[in-house]
Amino acid sequence: MPCRLFTPVSGGRGHPRVCSGWDCRGESRICQTPVSGRNDAAHIEPTDGRVLRLLNILQVILYVPLLSLLGQGVLFVLAGGSHQNNFFYKLLNTVSSPFTAVVRKLTPKALSPGQVGMITFVLVATCSFVVFAERGYLMCEQLGHSDCR
Repeated sequence: MPCRLFTPVSGGRGHPRVCSGWDCRGESRICQTPVSGRNDAAHIEPTDGRVLRLLNILQVILYVPLLSLLGQGVLFVLAGGSHQNNFFYKLLNTVSSPFTAVVRKLTPKALSPGQVGMITFVLVATCSFVVFAERGYLMCEQLGHSDCR
C-alpha cells in the first residue's frame, strides 16, 4: 500500500491530535495527544487580524528610524568629520529626530550626540525585534501550526 501523509484528527475534549509523518502501515495512524498543562478555558483563541495589522504598522514605524540611524552611522564612517554638512545626513537626521529627541530627554545631559544616537539605535532595534517576534508568533498561531501552541 502506498504511503500517505497523516491528517490531524480530534483527540476528544477539544484537544487536537498531532499527526505527522507518513503512514506506511495501511490504515493505522500514529497520533499523539499533545501534553499540555492548559485547560480548555485558558486556551488562547486566534486573533481576528487587528492586532496583526497594528503590529505591521508599528513595525514600519520602527523600521524607518532604524534604517535612518543606520544610514547616519554609515555616513559618519564614510564622510568622517564633514558628515554634518552632508545633505543626506541632514535628511536622515530629520527622519530619526523624533526618536532621538525622546532618548535625549531620558538620558543625562553629559552624553554626546553620537552616544545618544547609538542608544537610540539600540532601543529602536530592540523594540523592532520584539515587534517582529510577536508578529511572527501571531502569524504562526493564526495558521494553526502545532509548534505555536
